[in-house]
Amino acid sequence: MTFEKKEKIYSGIPHLYNQDTLRSYVVDVRNIRNIDGGVLQRALDRVLIRMPYFSDTIVIEDGDMYYAANPLPMLVKESADMHSIGGSSNNYHMVDVTYYENVITISMFHGLCDGRGLNMFIEALLYNYYSLLDGKDYDDSNVRTDSTKQSDAETVEPFAKPYERSTSTSDTKDENICVNHDAVSDAAMTGDSSHHKKSFFRFPEATGKPKEETGEISIKVPTDEFMKFVKAIGSSPSVVFALMMGEAVKRIHPHPEKPIMAYIPMCMRKQLGCESTFKNCSDRTGLVVSGGEMDKMTFDEKARHLRKILKANMSEEAVKQKANELIGIYHKMDSVSGFASKREMLSSMRPMGHDTYYMDYIGRLPMHEYSDRIVQINYLSRPLDTLHVNIIENGGFFQINVLYNYELSEYADALVDTFKIYGITTYARTKRSFILPIFSYQN
Repeated sequence: MTFEKKEKIYSGIPHLYNQDTLRSYVVDVRNIRNIDGGVLQRALDRVLIRMPYFSDTIVIEDGDMYYAANPLPMLVKESADMHSIGGSSNNYHMVDVTYYENVITISMFHGLCDGRGLNMFIEALLYNYYSLLDGKDYDDSNVRTDSTKQSDAETVEPFAKPYERSTSTSDTKDENICVNHDAVSDAAMTGDSSHHKKSFFRFPEATGKPKEETGEISIKVPTDEFMKFVKAIGSSPSVVFALMMGEAVKRIHPHPEKPIMAYIPMCMRKQLGCESTFKNCSDRTGLVVSGGEMDKMTFDEKARHLRKILKANMSEEAVKQKANELIGIYHKMDSVSGFASKREMLSSMRPMGHDTYYMDYIGRLPMHEYSDRIVQINYLSRPLDTLHVNIIENGGFFQINVLYNYELSEYADALVDTFKIYGITTYARTKRSFILPIFSYQN
């Protein structure tokens, strides 16, 4: 089937041309009661009427990627298995919705949108599902429903053109902040990715070919306990989670030869003035949580220090600088033709690895009258080459999903021990493994 192409994709380039095999990004939403498939289909139909861009597919032309309108229906299926997306099995959609018993599973291709964009879809799907199920119009504040009209701002391409900055000089950088900022700058100018000024600790277990299966250990931490601890030391949740994981690593490797690095995703929407877009509008920043001067500080001092650094990295000027660097890379790829050539160029200019681990604090979905019927939300993604930790707050708990493709489960156990050391209770430690489906379009 031929699809009519629309605008060119820049924001999804890191995922579109990734050298690794592309896997679905999956969110499973566990509810108190079993799901009504017919109601879920009606809810999905409503979502796509209001936000038709989530039904788009992606087409390739001369190696370039474009959004394309997809008139084929998006169909809800009853299945306990994770489905491959992007191919004929789901009508070439980049998003897929299934259900089984009390679980709704939403799968997406990261080249379409980022986690915040996907949350816009999930929020609307749950709102419409429970409204239809209960025959009641719930408060739709902070949810895109048919009470509002679609605006052009919802489909803005954040990386289409450079951003004006108030200064042409580089922002002052603390030596402790991630060097990937410098590495990206150098690679953008030279095409050489070997400019990392430092190397960081890597898990010695993460060698050789990763497992096909992704392992997951799920941990729950009470929101009130954790936030009381965070506020008492004057820091922020993402920083403290990153530090806790660093402490866990040092429980197993007390004297690492290299600094421990925590990569943290950062949403750039507010700073770039495109808060409404569903498209990828994020990047990563890094915090050195152990090594050098950091080892001379107490936990509380490190938490406050890293909060300042993260805040500086998230300033409007810093984010615009980072965005312009990415735009330089993405648009430089226009100078070559063919998918393979573009992929090779991106790989040389911007490696995707994460040393030592990746901590994604997703935040929380908006609270509604039906929220107490959602008992757990799991964000599942395939780690690139290390530990990947996804965290979301729901129902009075932080849900922590520790994901790995090597035998790294002991680090999750060490994280539980670290929480206990700081007086924070942990609940419901569960372990499972699964295979995230390969994105069909890649095949």
